[in-house]
This record gives sequence, structure tokens and C-alpha cells, in this order.
Amino acid sequence: MLSAIRSILLLDAAKRGASISDQCATIGPIEDAVSAVEPHWKGNRMKNTFMILWAPGPAWVSGKTVRNQPYWAQHAAFMDRLFENGTVVLGGPFADATGSLVIVEAENEDEVADVFASDPFVVHAIFVRSLLKQWLLFLDARRQG
Repeated sequence: MLSAIRSILLLDAAKRGASISDQCATIGPIEDAVSAVEPHWKGNRMKNTFMILWAPGPAWVSGKTVRNQPYWAQHAAFMDRLFENGTVVLGGPFADATGSLVIVEAENEDEVADVFASDPFVVHAIFVRSLLKQWLLFLDARRQG
């Protein structure tokens, strides 16, 4: 928790052009804290992180798990391709069957919306998007190093 607070303080100080070295202990150069939340490059394209919350749509079959919904095989193949190409970072349903969360890397929100518009679960109204937001990561174990 303290690392997250320090990162936030360092980022805020960097934005204001200030130094917090006299105010508290730091975790390293301010550039490290700032780079943790800035977009990063993947190939030759800048990538941002987004989160998508999915809710059961009108065609969701109540009482069935996500794997037993119509079009599951097509949805799974669609998601596997996005995972393999690095677009989807994390994803899966909630244990209580109230929806799903997907973490995505893309240039912008429009790209995310365009990509997922062809998801078979979306096309056939198994899922409806309840929220799409850019996510600024302060802590990301994948980027340690």
C-alpha cells in the first residue's frame, strides 16, 4: 500500500514540477513512478490499458454458466485470438455469474469498442457492455525489471 501511495505522490509531484524528496522517502527516480502510468509501446503502436465490464445481455440463458451459453465456442475462439495477439491481458467471468471483466491493451477506447463489436457474445446479445474505461496502472508486476 505504501508503494502505491508513494507512486501517487511522485506522479503528482512530477506533474507539478515539484520534488517530494524532503517530504518523504522515495522509491527511486521520479521517472520510474511516472513511467508506470504512462502509455507504453507495443510493436510500433502506443498502447493504453482499458477495462471492460460485461453484463448478461437479453439472450443470456439464466441458470447456465458462461461456458454453457449459446455461442460459447465462437466467443472462446474470438477471445483466444485476442489473448494470443496481446490485445487481451486478463479476462474471465465473475464467480457469481453477474458478468465478466476483461483487461485490454489498445491505442484508444474506439479501438476497443470496434474490436469487441465482433465478439460473438456481443453480436448475439449474450453480453452487453456495461462499462469501458481507460485504466491507469500504478502497480503492474508484469513491468518490473
